[in-house]
Amino acid sequence: MKTSVLPNASSDPPRNIPHDVTSSDLEFYGYPGRGEWGMLHGKRERDNSQDFALIFPRLSPYSYKLCLSLVSHPTPERRETGMAWFKNREDAGKQLAGRLSNIQSEAPVILAVPRGGVPVALPIASAFNAPLGVVPMRKLSVPWLQDVVIGYVTNQGDLHLDQPLIGQLRITPQEVHRMSKKEELLLLEDLKHWKIIVPSTLSQKTALIIDDGMHSGWTMFSAVETVRKLGAKRIIVGIPVSHFRAKRFVGHHCDDIISLVTEDVALFEIANYYEDFPEISDDRIRSMLRAGPPHSDQTAA
Repeated sequence: MKTSVLPNASSDPPRNIPHDVTSSDLEFYGYPGRGEWGMLHGKRERDNSQDFALIFPRLSPYSYKLCLSLVSHPTPERRETGMAWFKNREDAGKQLAGRLSNIQSEAPVILAVPRGGVPVALPIASAFNAPLGVVPMRKLSVPWLQDVVIGYVTNQGDLHLDQPLIGQLRITPQEVHRMSKKEELLLLEDLKHWKIIVPSTLSQKTALIIDDGMHSGWTMFSAVETVRKLGAKRIIVGIPVSHFRAKRFVGHHCDDIISLVTEDVALFEIANYYEDFPEISDDRIRSMLRAGPPHSDQTAA
């Protein structure tokens, strides 16, 4: 098994921290591009800032996650105020298909990032009249906080690990090994149901990787590296919404990247750009893939 360390998402020097910054803003002032756990990684950068003493003391990981969720979780009022850009993932996929129409002539192989990328990619595959595959990877989540990801495992047995985050959370190598083995077994189960693209299929082809959004860019980076090993000649990333630092980070590792909405805000949550953004189960993904893309005459480009 090959293990790789995820690169730094941002090489920018720390910005001057304004006096009115709150603890919820630390992720972008302390360690830009790391997402909601960025504050855990930014000690060195923040220590270099003369204004750091003006900020609240560091919150615990649990308190920070809770505060972020309470402040930024989407509410029913978003539908009434029109703040959301997309009705749901399917609507985002239809809008994204229109922006991607200029690459249809390349006959790209369309690959969805599991799980949220699948319903976004289905309308695109329909508009392109192309089959849909899934990037063969599964995330390694912190056992006590499932939406915090420390890495990914691929069908080739490669591990992409966020070592700084693993260190900050004090997760032992034995725990990482146990988690990776568990996800490898689950990935093998997924492979029985997913339409997996084999290396010979991607050789000298353009790969179009789709997800429902990018927060820090780690998920998409791992997907890009996985697809690159499958022999793709050209890799294009398509997402409905992205933080601009994530877009810039991933842009360094792919040939082109298209984002319908690119934001630079302190409290950035992908769910806030959707009116309906439910969790998607493995069973739901399998059902979607079995059904295949909708008929092209039902998909508005």
